[in-house]
Amino acid sequence: QIGNTCVCPQHYYDNLVSTCAICLNTCLNCSQYSICTSCDPTTNRLLGTSGVPACLCKDGYLDTGAVSCTPCSYKCLTCSLSTSNCITCNTSAFRVPGVNTCNCLVGYYDIGVTLCSLCHYSCD
Repeated sequence: QIGNTCVCPQHYYDNLVSTCAICLNTCLNCSQYSICTSCDPTTNRLLGTSGVPACLCKDGYLDTGAVSCTPCSYKCLTCSLSTSNCITCNTSAFRVPGVNTCNCLVGYYDIGVTLCSLCHYSCD
């Protein structure tokens, strides 16, 4: 406590009663239970800018309800519902939308990483 102001540790906020109260588990710091003022960078979350401030998953990560966000499949730029259900594709990695996935452009092939590889010039 500093003077009459409660100084709460991370993951807690001054509830203006007598103790520090815990923040929502996705917040590093908050002003009320679910109003985040900062996010833990190790959880792959960023502070949202619209509506009530919350710690949202970065692009390329899926919110599964856990504290940390889960990476999307290497094929996806963003995903929803599951890590392999692509919503958007990384066109700079030569990927195009397929049915809930991101395929390699014609003339490129998938080698198991984000960036599709160029087919040999002799391939059709």
